[in-house]
Amino acid sequence: MYVGKTAWTHYDFDVYEDYDRDYAFVTVYNGIFDGGKKQVTESEFNSFVGDKWAEEKVISEAEYKLGFEKYGEKGPYKAKLVDPKVETVAKPKDVNGDNVKDYILGKDGIKLVGAQVSKAEYDAAPKGLDNGNQFEGLSQPVAISKEKYDALLADKANGKYPLGQLAEVKENGAVIGWTQQEFFLKKWTKSTAQTKYWVDQYFITVSKDAGRLGDNVGGQGFAWNQKTGQPVFIFGYPEGPHPDGDKPFTGITPKWVYGKTTGKVYVSAAQKIEEHIGVKGALTPGADGGPWVLKYNNNKRLGYVNGVTSQFGDQDKNGRYDLITSAYFDGETADIYKKAAAVWSGRIVGPNGELYK
Repeated sequence: MYVGKTAWTHYDFDVYEDYDRDYAFVTVYNGIFDGGKKQVTESEFNSFVGDKWAEEKVISEAEYKLGFEKYGEKGPYKAKLVDPKVETVAKPKDVNGDNVKDYILGKDGIKLVGAQVSKAEYDAAPKGLDNGNQFEGLSQPVAISKEKYDALLADKANGKYPLGQLAEVKENGAVIGWTQQEFFLKKWTKSTAQTKYWVDQYFITVSKDAGRLGDNVGGQGFAWNQKTGQPVFIFGYPEGPHPDGDKPFTGITPKWVYGKTTGKVYVSAAQKIEEHIGVKGALTPGADGGPWVLKYNNNKRLGYVNGVTSQFGDQDKNGRYDLITSAYFDGETADIYKKAAAVWSGRIVGPNGELYK
């Protein structure tokens, strides 16, 4: 995949919308391709820019204890009460911030677990170690995939996911991720209470640099100050209807027109067009932006770009487009092309497969 960096345009088009200069030369970053799925740590996950998500994996109590010992209360190893009718017991007298971890794992027949509640109930609860206090370690937002977000959003709309919260993560107005957040209060129970154990696993899609576009697919030449009357191939993806409403093209299949250019055949005061060149052809809107290729070799698929489709005209007023126009490429066009060609765009993939912002 390739992403454009900068569109270089003529001053008259940029400032005055003068369609006699209706063209742009776009510099393109190095391409990127999918390097596959990779499991990472939570800190690597949080700092990564790109496609990322978390998956919940159910584990045994023994696996949970080993993981909790290693990562602590705010780590990825978690547990919650499965049976809401389980008997609540009093908080142990000796519990404190230093040894609460022992009770989360289970100690002296007593276990500290999380009981899921609504966000309103969670926000109203105090902090601390008593029954009914906020269980902060279990109540943090967790990144999820777009697919899981959409599925949970549908469940929530149908009342099947009443307690959890879903959110889009945005940066500069753009959505860059999705999170799921559930809320828990502390509940002291007997250690025989049925409990679910799981670990949050973090994954990223590693991107790899694909190199420059021209190095991978080649490119056409560029020609300017050419005499009209020369034959060109015009390529595009027409999709729109003719003025009479007939719609012969889908916009999916590429089409082409071959013909000789003629000068000053299309004039539009509203668009400040006085110098467009034209070719007879029945392409429709959607093909605009397509290249006009001079001296095209069909075997090599190479030639010289000498125009770009701008407007469509109905010369005989029969409700059918019969003219395609382009701005004339002159020395000023060449100056813009040369300035754009001299600018290096660079890569957008970092050394760890992350996308630069």
